[in-house]
Amino acid sequence: MMQLVHGGDWAGYRAQYGQDALDFSANVSPLGLPEGVAKAITAALATADRYPDPLCRALRAKLAVHEKVPMEHILCGNGAADLIFRLVWAAKPRTALLPAPTFAEYAAALETAGCTVRRHFLQEKEDFAVIEAFVSAVDEDTDMVFLCQPNNPTGQLTPLPLVEALLRRCERCGALLVVDECFLDFLPESEALSAKKLLASPHLIILKAFTKLYGMAGVRLGYCLCSNTALLEKMQTAGQPWAVSSLAQAAGLAALDETAYVARVQTLIAQQRPVLRDGLRALGLRVVSIYMGGGTPTTLNAAQLDRLCTALEREFDLGALREYTVEAGRPDTITEDKLRVLRAHGVDRVHDLLIRLHRRTPYSDISSAASAALDNIALLGREAGGDDVINLARHAAEGLGKLIPLYFGGAAALEHIHQQPRYSVAQAHNTTSLLYFDFDFL
Repeated sequence: MMQLVHGGDWAGYRAQYGQDALDFSANVSPLGLPEGVAKAITAALATADRYPDPLCRALRAKLAVHEKVPMEHILCGNGAADLIFRLVWAAKPRTALLPAPTFAEYAAALETAGCTVRRHFLQEKEDFAVIEAFVSAVDEDTDMVFLCQPNNPTGQLTPLPLVEALLRRCERCGALLVVDECFLDFLPESEALSAKKLLASPHLIILKAFTKLYGMAGVRLGYCLCSNTALLEKMQTAGQPWAVSSLAQAAGLAALDETAYVARVQTLIAQQRPVLRDGLRALGLRVVSIYMGGGTPTTLNAAQLDRLCTALEREFDLGALREYTVEAGRPDTITEDKLRVLRAHGVDRVHDLLIRLHRRTPYSDISSAASAALDNIALLGREAGGDDVINLARHAAEGLGKLIPLYFGGAAALEHIHQQPRYSVAQAHNTTSLLYFDFDFL
């Protein structure tokens, strides 16, 4: 079953826990669906027996007036996520650049097309803002760049002059710049902050959606703006022709008339943002467990890891912390200076440390991974005090020795591995240091 990385899975939560959740991962208007939109959807039911307009002509015409762009520069889709995937499949980038952290759907789409994703890690000392260094990270090998405006999840807004500098850099390098403005309309000054004034460039694509501002997540309606009509045509043909239902098109037409609703949302957000911040602090919520992963955080260098851990300590009360885990799925990312940083910040578990083998892994790769794994056990053992280095290495060698013959024993052997409990190496007695390290082979 597909693992969801996006928020909003209320049905999954209800199925698991028997109740609804207050979902802070899905940021939509707290005022709910505008009354005019609900009425328009109901009225559109009379046309539900017909196929919808595949070109969304009426909606695009009204959007053209609303956005002050030519109608032919607009493409509608089944939410902004649909357009992200269509764009990736149409453009087929080989290498893309993303700020980190940012909206997970960009990487998800890029990886389906076999694109190499490069991440430019935003810095705590810069308050995790996009700065000139991100512009400089665009090079001749870059085919596509994503910028979330304001960024999700940091909320940081990139100044328009810097967006323009990024676009000019993309033009020189032959890259497409994708500016996601799905959250921008929550700001009263959104028109002045938008990159629309740069749309003359065929290298710029702007993503918009009705999802957030109008509370229409379940309707599924988004659109993009781009002067490169050839690219829009490719995106149009990159998916099925009836991406936007007749009900969604009717909802979009009605939503564009909800100017009073938009003003109410903008005012409410401005008022409630400091209330939420102060309220969370007043609750005195305490963290009991930290798992840093879902990727390989040890790809950060030692200084970056130090800044990340320092930020966690500054922003959260860790006095009740029971476990502090860092995922390290790639042995080549483990160095002694990184381990010293983790130990200094109280990390007491390193997960998925050693190696992860897949069905088509060549023997040479297994050997190099095994060698790196054993080398890093020595590093970890030394950081743990040195008493168990030999024991750790012995257990690791035994585990690898059991694995490799099975791995090359065909389908039956692989099935046997799948049935085994996870093999663990857990012998560092010094409880103030790194405690144990997992094998998670397949």
